[in-house]
Amino acid sequence: MTLSVFSTLFTTAQFPFGNTTYSAASYTVDGSQGAVSFVIGNKAYTGTGSYLQEFWEYDPATNVWTRKADFPGAGRLRAVAFSIGNKGYVGTGQTSLSSTANDFWEYDPSTNTWTQKANIPVGRRQAVGFSIGSKGYVGTGATTAGTISTDFYEYDPATNSWTAKASLPAAARRAAAGFVIVGKGYVGTGLTTSNALLNYFLGIRPHCNKFFCNSFIRNNISINSRQ
Repeated sequence: MTLSVFSTLFTTAQFPFGNTTYSAASYTVDGSQGAVSFVIGNKAYTGTGSYLQEFWEYDPATNVWTRKADFPGAGRLRAVAFSIGNKGYVGTGQTSLSSTANDFWEYDPSTNTWTQKANIPVGRRQAVGFSIGSKGYVGTGATTAGTISTDFYEYDPATNSWTAKASLPAAARRAAAGFVIVGKGYVGTGLTTSNALLNYFLGIRPHCNKFFCNSFIRNNISINSRQ
């Protein structure tokens, strides 16, 4: 696995995901696609993908991958994941060629255990997910019926509940990207219902439940913002 940080490339320990056999001395690698990942403290966690349930922890201090408790939901790909505090969350995704999931699970690295949490109201695959402060956010993606969505939901682990938030005020999309900068979430790119490629981003300030637009010009750093 090659990672890029500030334009400096380096190689980590070979990721043993999807192994049929593995040991300290040797293992065979099948690989995976459509997996999820999140970070808790100074460790990274990744799993699912290719309808698998495996989960792994990466420690950059030792450059070692460690197999953790398997994800207890159905094997899947194209799910979402995020972390809040010292817990990781994984849910939604594609469980077969014709089925999507709406279950959500919490991972506690201190006990290496999974706990099922409240289901998101609408199952989906190829959604985006991220956390801001003490809340998680999941939206867009495709439903089992193939409908491409603009809806967004907020997860509160304190109450184990989902709340509908402002929908994305732009083209419905799947396979988009999402990230957080200084308390604001951003969603962009992706594929529309007609499989057209999108190249712009929108941001959300969760405290006011309102999206604001950023017009990104492809291969240009110019950004026009409005609230």
